[in-house]
Amino acid sequence: MSMFTDFRSFVVRQRAIRARIRTAMFLASLPGDLRKDIGWPDGERFSSQDRRSAGSATQTP
Repeated sequence: MSMFTDFRSFVVRQRAIRARIRTAMFLASLPGDLRKDIGWPDGERFSSQDRRSAGSATQTP
């Protein structure tokens, strides 16, 4: 049963990572004025950093 528990926790973790990436991509796609109103970081530096972390997050076990 431990193997199934480990697998379930892995799946739950992967779903959370994907949801976080999907949310970050959605917020990054909003117009700059709207992102500023909700307090989302603006600028190319944050956008490229989010993309880099999104790619590495999916590769971690």
